[in-house]
Amino acid sequence: MELVSEIGTKNVNGKWIGFGIYFCPVCMSNVEMQNRSGKKAKTCFKCINRTHGETKTRLFRIWTAIKSRAKLKSGTYADLRVEIYERWASSFKEFKKWAIENGYNEVLTIDRIDNRLGYYPSNCRWATMTTQQNNKREIQKNNTTGHKGISIQGKKFRAGKTINKKAVCFGLFDTMEEAIECYKKMTL
Repeated sequence: MELVSEIGTKNVNGKWIGFGIYFCPVCMSNVEMQNRSGKKAKTCFKCINRTHGETKTRLFRIWTAIKSRAKLKSGTYADLRVEIYERWASSFKEFKKWAIENGYNEVLTIDRIDNRLGYYPSNCRWATMTTQQNNKREIQKNNTTGHKGISIQGKKFRAGKTINKKAVCFGLFDTMEEAIECYKKMTL
């Protein structure tokens, strides 16, 4: 913290200790502190002990969840190397500011527009669960045909999609090309 002015010495429990007025960059105010404390401190004592009071909110839980995903060493998020915007990772206030400015409310979820990229302001939005469910990776890991929405069922090719958490079959076809054509028509 920056010393604004010297106050002088005060008798504290029989010892003479130097005091000064220091500027706290967190609360943006001048505070009286012991000289030896003020020179080393980054914030005043009030700010050190202060939290934002939002640790039990839904938005705070979302923030901690995306930070956790970015730290994973194994699993889907680690395989994708999901990263988080540095200012969000270090500050809930920064994340909250972005969230409010970009339409956060209690029913929307955070959604990465491009699932190959991380949690960055330009790649995130607040979306409904339905929008988020439709914004999955193009081809799931267990896809054996190499085409989105196409699977093999017996000796046939099945075209289908999950809509509102229910599997919908568009049809069974003799060739993969027919199944692909059907899927494209049904998902326009």
